[in-house]
Amino acid sequence: MTEGKLIHATEAAKFLQSEFKLSVSDRTVCRALKEAGLRAAEKVKKPDLFPKNIKEHYEFALASKDWIVADLERVVWLDETKINRFCSDDMS
Repeated sequence: MTEGKLIHATEAAKFLQSEFKLSVSDRTVCRALKEAGLRAAEKVKKPDLFPKNIKEHYEFALASKDWIVADLERVVWLDETKINRFCSDDMS
């Protein structure tokens, strides 16, 4: 559920039944998720890339298409995912 592979409790119940042979209802899964502090939320849509970014990505791909592992090891790859551990930014 937290990885986004299962969309709702019904899918989670079916997964538990098929993978672990557990006979569990979707309502039980729902209660367990709620007790674990998880709740339903809409997926946040990420903005599309701007044309400038698309062009830069494409140019980088063309320039690096023949690179070997040694070339790739010289690049600093950033994961720009922002994660708030304790509270949201708005503090409300």
